[in-house]
Amino acid sequence: MSELFNLESEIVDRVLKIPDAFREFSVPISVAKRIFGLDEALRSRLLDLGLPHRGTARDTHFDPLDLENIGTFLRLPALHWSAMRLWSRSLAKPRSRQQHPTCQVKLRWKCPAPGHSGECHFSISPEFKRALGIVSLVGKKSITLDAVIENRAHDFGLALDPVIREAGTLIYHRLPPELIDDTGFLREHRLADCRSATGHLVHIANRSGLNSRPAWGLFMAGPYPVIHAWPEIEQAGAWVPADPFFLATLQQWDVLSGTDWPLSRAPQGVLWRLGVKGGLNFHIVYHGQGGASISLIARWQE
Repeated sequence: MSELFNLESEIVDRVLKIPDAFREFSVPISVAKRIFGLDEALRSRLLDLGLPHRGTARDTHFDPLDLENIGTFLRLPALHWSAMRLWSRSLAKPRSRQQHPTCQVKLRWKCPAPGHSGECHFSISPEFKRALGIVSLVGKKSITLDAVIENRAHDFGLALDPVIREAGTLIYHRLPPELIDDTGFLREHRLADCRSATGHLVHIANRSGLNSRPAWGLFMAGPYPVIHAWPEIEQAGAWVPADPFFLATLQQWDVLSGTDWPLSRAPQGVLWRLGVKGGLNFHIVYHGQGGASISLIARWQE
């Protein structure tokens, strides 16, 4: 019981480092239980520890990122933790031995708030438009994208040590968009997600004498790709992914073998680069000025 209390205290302490101004208290109790795995007993304990919330005892609302971080850290039976396990399996068993395997990705979108006044207006993000040449979503509910994945093995060896050491000081924590580019927050609290860690580790790599840049795209996790960011390092004229923070995080969660995946190894056969030097503070598909509800499904070409 003491160990469980310590874990719950630790994650609430982390959550409280995020300023309240960046929270969206949009998740009611029923959704917190069904989607995020927060049962009544755990909810009560976390509230006693100071978990941010709004509303009354019967109508309490939570921030979705807070709940996602809690679920991942405590390994609750929730969707995000299941996704983490899919990520590790994608790395452990590459889909193809081809050097450039191909994959079809179906992107679907829908209204995030059915029943609102006026018509729905969907548009693709400028970032995806530039990367994929998509012009318009008018009259469509889905599009199919053809992905070509890099699948070359590479190990950076000792050259990546400065980046690996720095990655080891960071703690995975999904951040609100307002904190992604806040280097002061990262340095003070050491909390980072793939987006903020990428920018920081690119700086460390360049300072150590490597030629590095940030990249973004899709991590081809099983049948459900996810948006991801990672550093790349130039090797013999080619840009190779280097993602020790992501690999270390999966190892800490005991879903990836450190023996099979040393932190100096380049993620292989799982990353679809769509852009470089850009952040990830955007929605793939917009519904007016906000984000649409989307789903991504991958079908590998054997």
